[in-house]
Amino acid sequence: MRKLRFYSIMIVLSLFVIGIMNVRSNAMENQRTKIHFISLYGNTDAILLESNGHFGMVDSGEDWDYPTGEDEKYPFREGTVTTKGYEQQVIHYLKQVGVKKLDFYIATHAHSDHIGSGDEILNHFPVDRLYIGRYDDSYQLDAHGENANDLYYYPEAQENRLWDNQYVYDRLIDAAKKTGVKIITDLDLDSNAIYRQFIMGKMKINIMNYERERDENGNIIPVASENENSLVVKVSAYGKNALLTGDIDPTDGATKKVADQLIEKLWETNGISDEQAEMINNRRYTTEYTTEEVIDKKAIFIPSLNEIQKVDDESVPNQGKKIQLDLMKMAHHSIDYNNTTYFLTSLNPKVVVITGHENYFNERMQECLPDVAVYATATDSAAVIAEFSNEGISTRYQKIEPEWFDMDGIYYYCDDNGRMVTDWKYIEHEWYFFDKKGAMQTGWQKINNQWYYLNDSGAMQTGWQKINNQWYYLNDSGIMQTGWKKINNQWYYLNDSGIMQTGWKKINNQWYYLNDSGIMQTGWKKINNQWYYLNDSGIMQTGWKKINNQWYYLNGSGVMQTGWQKIKSKWYYLNSSGVMQTGWQKIKSKKYYFNTSGVWVK
Repeated sequence: MRKLRFYSIMIVLSLFVIGIMNVRSNAMENQRTKIHFISLYGNTDAILLESNGHFGMVDSGEDWDYPTGEDEKYPFREGTVTTKGYEQQVIHYLKQVGVKKLDFYIATHAHSDHIGSGDEILNHFPVDRLYIGRYDDSYQLDAHGENANDLYYYPEAQENRLWDNQYVYDRLIDAAKKTGVKIITDLDLDSNAIYRQFIMGKMKINIMNYERERDENGNIIPVASENENSLVVKVSAYGKNALLTGDIDPTDGATKKVADQLIEKLWETNGISDEQAEMINNRRYTTEYTTEEVIDKKAIFIPSLNEIQKVDDESVPNQGKKIQLDLMKMAHHSIDYNNTTYFLTSLNPKVVVITGHENYFNERMQECLPDVAVYATATDSAAVIAEFSNEGISTRYQKIEPEWFDMDGIYYYCDDNGRMVTDWKYIEHEWYFFDKKGAMQTGWQKINNQWYYLNDSGAMQTGWQKINNQWYYLNDSGIMQTGWKKINNQWYYLNDSGIMQTGWKKINNQWYYLNDSGIMQTGWKKINNQWYYLNDSGIMQTGWKKINNQWYYLNGSGVMQTGWQKIKSKWYYLNSSGVMQTGWQKIKSKKYYFNTSGVWVK
């Protein structure tokens, strides 16, 4: 009895200890302070901030939606992205890391590769606040690129300043209004100064580059590019600083302004020593910018020489005070023009993250930041994660567990990079097909000019399948078969729609009979109380046929004949089994003589 009591107490204590450990583990989990740069395979921003169980977003990437031109307000323009979207992947990643709601969503600027999926995010997660700069197409200077000397000109997309900007902005605003999200815009106004910085968990978040040029009446003055209006977000925690640059543009000095503001703000804690500054000042730098960047095999930026000259003051290193950031997202996916020498040598980040491809970190950038660690989202990872601690910001690539993902009743499969699988995928001993948007397909699907059938669970079917009360045969590769097929040593005929045929069928001008199971028949067959003969190839026979050393006559419809038959003006007699008679035969009490050819000799 005493032993039982002892064991009971020990069990209770063990459960108590386990409970405490779980609580502590959960508490530790909730203490995490991270920036997740979600790895979307392309040049697009989707950044999740996490601290103490709270989450916020800075942009969310491209989506599949675009204006078709049916609405005059939203014309379809050259250069509008129609071929890729990432909303499913972003939503899946957020759910996998435990996002239930977002404290905020910061939309850096009205370009679809940054906020295209913003409306989907707001529709799938409760969001407290939306920070966004006011946008209208009228706030952009002439976007048509009349000649190759115009900023942003390239033949493939001469309207690329406007694209679908108005469309994605309006959809995001509409989603915020419908879901009750507080919209915070016009951060340049003094009345909104209180919104330029706020706290989330351990993070202090400052919004920079919010200034807008306005006329005397307070109206926004147009700029050359929406990138100039890109909000910049400084994230601080544990005394460490990270900078999320959006697509900040140097054309009107925005990059220099941000760099100078950060130096002024952080010099006391992040200033570089005189010795380090001297080393930076004495480096050799390439002063010329790349005049063309190629993204996805298409030029996206060809600045004119005049525009490059506008930022000549930024083509040389900062000779004054400098700081060292712990982490920085390269501006505009690390496109050369946006990341000026002055900007980089002013901030000297220890780590940079490229929301795009690592090879965009070119030679000049390497000269500016020779000791920097470079991470890129267009690589094999689910995210680049930067985690804050008292020791610094540790950055790593992160994989996730592959899994099925249900979004709005549509199933997707995400690989360990968090990306939606497209095309064929072998999963748990079954083949599945996913369309270009990653949606799992069911039912009949024509793929590479072949038909396949995928059941309600999406699994590719093989062998005999009864579908809508019709039988089909799909080979081991799942391809629907047509025409003659030998299956399990039996012949079947499947029409052009793949349906297994039964009964009489005229094929290539020959008649065949396929039983109720679809099997091609041969030899003697009694069908509808009539006898037919089908040769070894299944072809219905007509006329005289010698079968098993006996002669039979089958009429034009293939029916075996009996009794008296006049054939080509001659009379024959075929008994009840259809066998042609010869010699003397007694028929209805009368005798008749038939020669060796079966002809009645009168």
